[in-house]
Amino acid sequence: MTIAKLKRLTVVGTLAEKSAVLTQLQALGVLHLIDLKTEAAPLIGDPFKDTRLALKYLEDCPQKQRPARHLKHFNPQQQVERVLKLKADIERLIDERDRISTQIDALKPWGNFRLPEEDSLDGLRFYFYQLTLKQFRQLAAMDCVYQLIKRDHRFYYVAVLHSDLPDWPIQPLKLPTVPLADLQEQLQDAEDGIENLETRRIGATRFIQALRDYLLDAQNASELGQANAMTHDEAGIFALQGWCPVDQTEVVAQLGDRLGLALEIQDPAPDDNPPVFLENSSTFAPGESLIQIYGMPGYRTWDPSAMVFVSFVLFFGLIIADAGYGVILLVLALLFRGRLVRSGKKQFWQLWLALSLSACIYGMLMGEYFGFEPPATSLLEKIAILQPNLEKLNELMAFSIGIGVVHVAIANLISMVHRWPGHAFYVHLGWLLVVVGGYAAWIFGFLAPAPLLSHLGIWGLGAGLVLVFCFSHPGPLNAKGLSQWFFGGLHGLTEASKIFGDVLSYLRLFALGLSSTYLALTFNQLSQDAASFGELGILLSFVILLFGHLMNFVLCIMAGTIHGLRLNFIEFYRWSQDANEEGQLFKPFQKYLPGR
Repeated sequence: MTIAKLKRLTVVGTLAEKSAVLTQLQALGVLHLIDLKTEAAPLIGDPFKDTRLALKYLEDCPQKQRPARHLKHFNPQQQVERVLKLKADIERLIDERDRISTQIDALKPWGNFRLPEEDSLDGLRFYFYQLTLKQFRQLAAMDCVYQLIKRDHRFYYVAVLHSDLPDWPIQPLKLPTVPLADLQEQLQDAEDGIENLETRRIGATRFIQALRDYLLDAQNASELGQANAMTHDEAGIFALQGWCPVDQTEVVAQLGDRLGLALEIQDPAPDDNPPVFLENSSTFAPGESLIQIYGMPGYRTWDPSAMVFVSFVLFFGLIIADAGYGVILLVLALLFRGRLVRSGKKQFWQLWLALSLSACIYGMLMGEYFGFEPPATSLLEKIAILQPNLEKLNELMAFSIGIGVVHVAIANLISMVHRWPGHAFYVHLGWLLVVVGGYAAWIFGFLAPAPLLSHLGIWGLGAGLVLVFCFSHPGPLNAKGLSQWFFGGLHGLTEASKIFGDVLSYLRLFALGLSSTYLALTFNQLSQDAASFGELGILLSFVILLFGHLMNFVLCIMAGTIHGLRLNFIEFYRWSQDANEEGQLFKPFQKYLPGR
């Protein structure tokens, strides 16, 4: 749960051995290279975009053949072009099939007919209308020639023969000019074409592994080429620089000794901005992916991965607030485990599993199972110690705000540790006293009266504001410095509204959790009411339950993800991270390996 310390390594050798050195360093995979070229390299797109697209298209094929064994004449680029052309042809035929199907649906009520040539009708034309009964009666009263083609329980399908568009506000239909029988024949041709192309796609899946190997080799060669362009070459020698974790410098030094290279190891200079290499245990590793959504912390700050991971998992469970939904998430996580792990998304699966367990545990504490309460006197009822009760709104609000107080207090505590012994240490100590003291004064002054604790909270709140005022903008002991100190302190106190607003923002945990619970209860009640209307009511009841809970489940997932991350990236980061310090991710110069 730390940001690894890095060293700047400078490697110098002869140009003759440059290629071998880069190959060895790529195999080690411990250096984040520094570009030594004075001119920035032009930005280029992904050179392997087409290969990845073709490979994914073959991998998504539901039916696959065994890998090809004889690849002596296999040309990867030609195969990629063939697969992409195959993909484009299938998509074109699918679009064509859909267009023809739409035209067939439009012509079906009218039957199979072929319009005569316009010149053969002596200036007359056919107009086609889809009319209601009232509109059909209006048409019958008009002076025009018409024929009722078909009628159903809703519409009358009428063909009108007229020299020009009838003076009528209802617009005629624009039917396809191709006869229905011809369209049906075209549809069969399109479906035959799609089937033939899909057969070719299945045959092309024999080259999936060959394309994977080619992509892997091409990516490694591209990385090697980019590294070659980042060195400084002069007078028969080359120089290469990179950032290396401290515990890996010895490995590079051993490589330098073996190859006869000159190697210099330096600490980062004060004006350097090294990349950020996060070191987390496997338990908290998913937090690394979470913080990269918002941005990497600075090299000289701290690693928030573990804290963001734990708090996000907790907030997600509080917002879902239903063990039934949690069980669904858990079952889906277990079902997709193999696929996610095999595709290199183990961290995502670990996060999914943790979120599912959080929703299950908190849902059991709430005593909510798809909006239903557990049977009385059962074990599930006994462990439901946080059952939602509108008569205890104050307690639920205090609980949510208490979580916000703890979260913001931890953020300020972290800032205190990293800002010692500067004046910012005392500012964050002041805000820590403000949130804890203010919460204690409220709780013990109103919800659970305890005069002594309430007074201690008030004193803590006051002491915190004094610290903020005194250390927000310290200056020299002269008239100008005292003026800056006084007005700077007043400006610092304006942050009070911000910190109280941030703490109150955690009420969304209470509000969203309660709303999801009562929305589930509402769907259950509607379903129960519908079931009393006989057999049709039972069917309607099932539909309400299915779609109601499906909608609530999706809304809960969205709310849990969005607001769970928001409380970390805005409220928590605001008091724990320096907004001016943002880092870049450590990207080692390494070989791409299968599955990575």
